[in-house]
Amino acid sequence: MHYSRKIPLIILLLFSGLTVLGQFDTEEIDTLENKILYNKQITYGLTFHNLGFGANFRTGKLLTYFKTRMFEIEFFSMRSYKQVKMINPYFANSRRYVFGKYNDAFFLRCGMVWKKLLNQKPYWGGVELRFMYGGGFSLGIAKPYYLYIIEDVTGDGSNYILVTERFDAAKHSSTYIYGRAPFSTGLDE
Repeated sequence: MHYSRKIPLIILLLFSGLTVLGQFDTEEIDTLENKILYNKQITYGLTFHNLGFGANFRTGKLLTYFKTRMFEIEFFSMRSYKQVKMINPYFANSRRYVFGKYNDAFFLRCGMVWKKLLNQKPYWGGVELRFMYGGGFSLGIAKPYYLYIIEDVTGDGSNYILVTERFDAAKHSSTYIYGRAPFSTGLDE
């Protein structure tokens, strides 16, 4: 009976010196040492919107962990929201065209962008804040819009030829427009 009190006391004293590892977090999750840090980044993509489409490319370099410098270039097309495609009802295989359109509009944007990390996203989730500023230039490019125009050869409408011309409101009506010309027509102008 004397030993029955001492045995639990001895076992308690033996195990009290051991460190209880379950009480400490040995894994450091939210540190820079445990994260992959990329020095360069390249992104590219396609853009589709209700007034056209485009493509973009962006490349950047990490200056410090908090600052990034990027170069971007973007090329896209734009059309007017007022334009409506038409078709000549008098010819079976006529192509669709936009009546009154003079040019196709394209834009090229180039610039530099700097990003600064203000608040890092915690590992459990949350919000990361970045401040971006940049500048550059935009270049507008207009390509002439060509149409297939019907020219009557005989004068009675029985024989005609198709001629490629730019739209002229004083000269062309929707009755004599067969359709749009190929996109490559007018690229050299």
